[in-house]
Amino acid sequence: QDKSNLAFGCVCIAERHTQEYAQSRGHAAPREHENLLRKQAAGAQWFISQAVYDPIPTVALLRDYAAACKERGLKPKKIVLTFTPVSRPKTMNFLHWLGVQVPEETKNAILEQETPQQRVDKSVQLLCDCLDYILTETKSLEVPIGISVESVSIYKAEINAVHELFAKLQQRVLDARNLRWTVQWIDIALPRRPSQSNLSIVQASPRQHIKTNDDKESSTSSNISLMHEPFAMLALGATIMAIGVIIGSKFH
Repeated sequence: QDKSNLAFGCVCIAERHTQEYAQSRGHAAPREHENLLRKQAAGAQWFISQAVYDPIPTVALLRDYAAACKERGLKPKKIVLTFTPVSRPKTMNFLHWLGVQVPEETKNAILEQETPQQRVDKSVQLLCDCLDYILTETKSLEVPIGISVESVSIYKAEINAVHELFAKLQQRVLDARNLRWTVQWIDIALPRRPSQSNLSIVQASPRQHIKTNDDKESSTSSNISLMHEPFAMLALGATIMAIGVIIGSKFH
């Protein structure tokens, strides 16, 4: 089959871009940026990191990748940085098992908090500081940066913190562009399963939250009608795809 229009991304691991890791592999200097170039030559359109808690290796990787692209006359691909809130020692241990490098002072600052909510709030704050540092240190590199936020546990505090953390990090990335921006979130109630699947019309009242970098937030609500469930989900899926296309073309 023709796959010429297939877009794909690859992983990038900043923990491999340290002097310690390079020496353990018999290399004189870090080489993860060379892996990015190899994957880019194979067709990768973006890269996504594992969870970032230590900004130093990420900054070093971005600098070396930008320099290598400039030397070869290449346009750097977008680097999507992943962030993960933590509220419990068990989650921290799991991140360590995954190979995520968490500085000891960062780990202690989170886990010394008294409650899971205080610990996850502290992790959100530190991750925002982490991204701020990365953006400041790489602002002249012309490497596009995106963000991804995920929960790696089933703990409620960590799952809930994902939404707050994403909003905070998204604002920082957009502010770094030095442009006016607007983000619109629309909450739509899931349609109830109709008792008579072929006849019911489900009413939903979405509330639109509009956030701008003027630090103003407004909300409006309106009613929409959704036909029975299959058509409702089809329409919702088409809307989400359309929004994705618009955002992608806007900030490409």
